[in-house]
Amino acid sequence: MFKMGTLNQESGAKTWDDKGRTGIAQIFISHGDRIHSLQFQFVENGTLVLSDKYGRDGCPGSPKFHAVELNYPSELITGISGYYGPHVGLRSVTSISFITNKATYGPFGCHAQGCTAFDFQIGTHNKLCGFHGTSDWELYSIGLYMEPMTTLCNVNILQEKGNIKNEKASCKGRLFDGILYGVLLQDYMNMTYDRMKSINDSVIEFVPKCSIEKDSPFQVYV
Repeated sequence: MFKMGTLNQESGAKTWDDKGRTGIAQIFISHGDRIHSLQFQFVENGTLVLSDKYGRDGCPGSPKFHAVELNYPSELITGISGYYGPHVGLRSVTSISFITNKATYGPFGCHAQGCTAFDFQIGTHNKLCGFHGTSDWELYSIGLYMEPMTTLCNVNILQEKGNIKNEKASCKGRLFDGILYGVLLQDYMNMTYDRMKSINDSVIEFVPKCSIEKDSPFQVYV
């Protein structure tokens, strides 16, 4: 499991940690010129459970409140981004956005010159395993936990999404259809292929068992 953040540590701040809490149904954000409080609603054992409130509501300069409703369980958080910067001698989160596999919510709050950006993106096949951060009168910092994908089926899905719809193989200027994943190009000129050699991210070279001409390798372009 990876722990990302926190980016900001204010003296006297209270540390909070929601490690291991994954099913998020709603996010509650109180904000104005910065993020004053953050709270999550989790789905646990078939019931809805509220997290503690990180930060405080009702502060001067905190006139806005948003409830972000996620389409649980199909909508998953895939990242957070925003800014943190100085305010009344402290550095706190001034703006935040929540990114899911379906939409981006935010930005909530605002950012001004001198603020520092943060951006944590975990993708759609890694698993969000909770948030952590620091807070007191407001949200001072935020980070997240991520569990990397653990099954090859996810790798196959990623390959299919970046799929080559019109793969072509070339030899002496001739183009003919090829298949990249799982099955090599079928016999051409009664040859089979001994191995594949990766040339770069977009080209895979098929090396025949019997040679043709050195300057005419079979290539599939991604």
